[in-house]
Amino acid sequence: MHTNSKKILLEWEEEVTQTLVQGFRHLFESSSQVLLEFADAAENNRVQRLFFDAQREFYLKEETIVNEFERSLRENLLSFASGPKGATKPGSDTLSLVEVDDYERSLALETIAKRTTDRQSGLLNALSQRLSALLGGQPIPPDQVPANPLQVIRLFDPVSRKLDVEKEVRLVFYTLFDRYVMSQLGDLYDAFNQRLIDLGILPNLRFEYQRSDGGGSQRAGADDSDADADEQAGTGPAGRADAPPGAGQRLRPSTPTSQETLSAISSLLMAKRQQQATIEPPLQTSVPIVPTAANVNEAIGDDIVLREAPNPIPLPTGQPGHKVVAVDAELLVKVKQALERQRKIIKNLVGRDKLDRREEDVIDIVGMLFEAMLNEKLLPNSVKTLLSHLHTRYLKIAVQSEDFLDNNQHPARALFERMLDAGIRWVREDNLRAGIYPQLQMIVTNILREESLTDQFFNDQIAELEKTEKRLEQQSGAAEERTLEAERGRARLDEAKLIVKRTIDDIGGEVEVAPSVVTFLTTTYADYLTLLLLRSDLDTESTAWNTAYSVGEALVAAAVYAAKGQALGANMRDDLTKRLKESVGSLIPHHEQNIQRVIGSLEKTPEKTVPAVTVPEDTTTTAAATTRADSPAGRQTAEVPDEPVSDEDQKVAEKLMREAGNWFVIQGKGEDNEEQAVKLLWVNPHTRNMLLVDQHGAKVALMPATAMARKIREGEVRPMEQETSSFVARSLRRIRRALEDSVNG
Repeated sequence: MHTNSKKILLEWEEEVTQTLVQGFRHLFESSSQVLLEFADAAENNRVQRLFFDAQREFYLKEETIVNEFERSLRENLLSFASGPKGATKPGSDTLSLVEVDDYERSLALETIAKRTTDRQSGLLNALSQRLSALLGGQPIPPDQVPANPLQVIRLFDPVSRKLDVEKEVRLVFYTLFDRYVMSQLGDLYDAFNQRLIDLGILPNLRFEYQRSDGGGSQRAGADDSDADADEQAGTGPAGRADAPPGAGQRLRPSTPTSQETLSAISSLLMAKRQQQATIEPPLQTSVPIVPTAANVNEAIGDDIVLREAPNPIPLPTGQPGHKVVAVDAELLVKVKQALERQRKIIKNLVGRDKLDRREEDVIDIVGMLFEAMLNEKLLPNSVKTLLSHLHTRYLKIAVQSEDFLDNNQHPARALFERMLDAGIRWVREDNLRAGIYPQLQMIVTNILREESLTDQFFNDQIAELEKTEKRLEQQSGAAEERTLEAERGRARLDEAKLIVKRTIDDIGGEVEVAPSVVTFLTTTYADYLTLLLLRSDLDTESTAWNTAYSVGEALVAAAVYAAKGQALGANMRDDLTKRLKESVGSLIPHHEQNIQRVIGSLEKTPEKTVPAVTVPEDTTTTAAATTRADSPAGRQTAEVPDEPVSDEDQKVAEKLMREAGNWFVIQGKGEDNEEQAVKLLWVNPHTRNMLLVDQHGAKVALMPATAMARKIREGEVRPMEQETSSFVARSLRRIRRALEDSVNG
């Protein structure tokens, strides 16, 4: 092969590798959100759990899968640049898809490869002829063109098996690979064809080919009609030069409409009521509940509802943000029971035989929405109990409104969802006055006091909430900057101390000197070097640092001289004193007595000598992690166990090093199983420690990347995903799945 030809191939193959690997990484970046949407739209809880579990599996295996794919791709492309081989025969151990045991997997992958080959047939045939010309006439069939669709799929197949997921998830993975990786091949073929044309290789080539689906002929390199159709449908390439791989190709599950979901829930509720009709115990109250209400609205407003089923946690009436009572899991159960009891009393006040089915459905569905709110793990308990006081008021709103449940823009529904999101984002249980809790308390109070709840009222409350959130966002940003600067300062100090330790070890070598000299080196002189480094941004090449180093060497040399019982000459003593005062004394003048003391110790032979090393190891340089004690992370063991780091954890740690700015969820331990959202604010590139802060910018934990990776693998930490649907919409789908499980047994 001509040297220039090999260079051309190697350059293009490097471009192929970078493009496809980048597309593969974009696949994983988008996969978590896609899996979340599929979980949200799952037809039952079993399938939903498959997609939830797959999120963690994708995260843990990303580095392993992408790195192995890149290695295999480079090896295969390099083998072509070294000289094209014959086509792989059926039955080959390395490339044949015929031997894949799972027929469905094999069929899905072959379909992707064939579809891509059909779409890029013109470009591939043109490229095969130009490559043949480039290599001196050696035949290069389309199925031997480097990075042809079948070759890419054959490389993808073995790495894809590393994902331990079910068929439903695997098919989503294949579709993502098609859209984020395989979709890049056409542009790569087109670009390489154009480069060969620019080099004068078959510039006038016209190749007519017959499409396998019976379509018309197409000139090599021309746009494919199927690709155009995909573009119009929003499933093809984005068409922008700067668009990331897969842009415009968002994979979405088939999600039922709100009307379909509500219709299914209504049917399931009817079936459940029929099942419970004979087993539901009678309602026990202090006075008999008889059907005296003219309608549901009157029943909801009856004083007996809250008198017979009061909320176990009174509505806060004092200063906003004042915590009345600590809320634990047991107390939340009592709140749920009280809300359920309220709904039963309302139904009895109307009378079961007079209760309209639609109204009963609304009462039950709104009640289940409040139960879903109480089960939201990231929502602080204080906010759960606060919002629970809106139960009867929202029952009335939903009964009176025709579209509360199926209209995402309903003002009352929008306010409730904004309050819930704000509670997750901006409430601190340990300091309710610091966040948005006072504003939430005020809104709840206003809703309960206002007699006429108009759309404008709800919109005004949303506007006030937005203003408060904007202010908190600014405060959080400023707090993050302060936390980051403080942590960077500690990190610089730790690094400076480590440099100083190594420097003094280097100066001292293996010699022995008087204990007083060692004390001076490990205290005064070490402080001087540390301060010098901090002032010069850890510069060990500066003139000042070299001078400081030489002063230390001179002191140790004089100490060794004195340890041998030889008196220092006046010139040596005076020169050393002058140098110590001009260096150490000028920067830390309050240590001048220590300088005089160490010089004086050199005037006599010491009774004993000790090694001229070392500075004691500072615990801050080796601490595995630090955590805030009042956080879920702090209640866990922050120290890293003395155990080897697995290869998988190491790869996840490498991935985490690139994820500063992302949010994670720390799984709490204990009876409440409380979770906490944390932000990966900063990654120290030297120590690989990761700084985690809460929503207010306060430090929560500092832990090594490998410790974070281990916690992710063990399920103690997970990436936090942004929900794409509203709380009510996704809760309704969960309610439907729960009812299906309950009714169908």
